[in-house]
Amino acid sequence: MVITREIVIENQKGLHARPSSAFAKVANQFDSSITVASEKSLPVDGKSIMGLMTLAAGKGTLLIIEIKGDDAKEAIDAIHSLIERKFNEV
Repeated sequence: MVITREIVIENQKGLHARPSSAFAKVANQFDSSITVASEKSLPVDGKSIMGLMTLAAGKGTLLIIEIKGDDAKEAIDAIHSLIERKFNEV
């Protein structure tokens, strides 16, 4: 199964170190391959903190997330929830 979803980063500081770490932590719970890109970047491994940080995705950045694998639906739901919760930042 392949799922692609576009999600806008809404937390104040964007996808800096802490949110990148949280994203990778959630992504690594799944067997599916996860790639993440922005409109201005090439895709990176969604399970890599450093890869995610290279996106330099500030607030308002549109992320294109593609997940391939048997648990793709569960993975996108978990990642989408994390982003919607603004990475649990206050």
